[in-house]
Order: sequence, then C-alpha cells, then structure tokens
Amino acid sequence: VFGFRRVGDRYLDPAWERALLDRREVSPDGFFVPAADDAVAALAYHALVHCPSLSERHKERLATLARAAGRSGWTRPALDDPRRVKALLDDLLAERGYAYVRPRDRLVFYNFRAVGARCPGLRRGLADLSAAGTRWYRLWSAAARARYFGARDRLARAAPWARTLLRRGRLRRPGFHAPSAPAAARSGPASPSGALGDLK
Repeated sequence: VFGFRRVGDRYLDPAWERALLDRREVSPDGFFVPAADDAVAALAYHALVHCPSLSERHKERLATLARAAGRSGWTRPALDDPRRVKALLDDLLAERGYAYVRPRDRLVFYNFRAVGARCPGLRRGLADLSAAGTRWYRLWSAAARARYFGARDRLARAAPWARTLLRRGRLRRPGFHAPSAPAAARSGPASPSGALGDLK
C-alpha cells in the first residue's frame, strides 16, 4: 500500500522532498528508492512526526537501515528512548538545514508533542477537529459529484441534443495528463520527479 506524496505538499521540508528525488538511487529490483542516508532520515521523520509513537516495526527497520548507511548511534536499544530518536533526527536535519513542517494534508497525523510545539494537547484537539471536517467534506463532495455526473449522463442519454451543450461546459483541469500509449513507449520508464511514496 502506498500513500503518494508530491514535492511541495510539506509532508517533509520541501527542500528535502526535492533533494530526496535528486539523490534517488536505482534498487537491484529496478525501481527508484531513496539514498541510504535519506532512507534513515525519512523513516525516522515519518515514525516520529507522522505517528503517535514509534512502533516495534519502525524501530527494527530504522536499526537495519542505519546499519546499512553506516550511521552510528541508531542501535536497536537506543531506539527504545523517543527522546534519543528525536535528538538523532534533530542532528540529521541540522546537518542538511531541514526543518519540521506541518503537512498541507490535514488527514496526515502530526505529532505536536514530538516536535516540541507549544500547547501540544490543544493543537492536537484542533487538528483532530480539522481532520474530521476535512474527512466529512471529502465524503460529502464525492457523493455530490457522483450524483451530478450520474444526472448529467442520464440527461445525455435521454436527450442527445443536450450532449453538445454538456461538452461545451467542460473545462480542462490543469495537472497531470497521462500520455498516449505510443508517447509513453517512446519516452521510456517514468521518472519520479513529482511524486514521493510514504515510507511505512
């Protein structure tokens, strides 16, 4: 399961998001992965900032990645102390000039206590209310769009003369447009220059 992210969504520091892609490496399986040092830092950031607490799975994975990257101090016993993990992550971010940032997506959990924010309990409560409102709006708007497009399609089938009017009202939305099959084949494998996957 992947949670897709993009540069500028503030899941991580935007400068770090760009650097992650610039420093990416090709895995033995033939797809892009973060460089070893970035993999340690990104997983530590995700486990500490985007989760309520460090899970056993995160600790085991962090110790393995740190050992492969030649990072000292990230031993399995040391990872049982969240303050120690925070200090190690602070050092990693300071080395490269990155900061803790709150994601634009309000459904992403943000650990105010772990990053040292003021009034973490109050901010957590407000963030939970915001996430609930965002979740409700997305469900409501998806249902409203489904009803609209269903009614539009029924109208187009019942009254063929209305199809021209419906086509004129369509607006092309900016953003990603998939290339045609021949164009995709000519361009070679896709580059991940605009998307990031969660490390879980």
